[in-house]
Amino acid sequence: MAGLMLVRQRPGSAGSMVFMTLEDKTANINVIIWPDLFDANQRVVLGRQILVVKGMLQKKGDVVHFVAKKIMDLSGTDPCKTSA
Repeated sequence: MAGLMLVRQRPGSAGSMVFMTLEDKTANINVIIWPDLFDANQRVVLGRQILVVKGMLQKKGDVVHFVAKKIMDLSGTDPCKTSA
């Protein structure tokens, strides 16, 4: 998944889990970030806007979430430039 971060939430009732919503040209996706992954990527999650999140899609009924396994910042990159 890659997209613009729309919302970040860390509700007290969620046991230190972080929830965020990413948007791309086609849709929004809800991302779940476990506490250990958040701690390791706190600067990126709190301070960046364009992210790539690798993980696993989870669906239960009509509810779809993406459980993050790795988070990368794309905020400072130019997608039009390619490396030689």
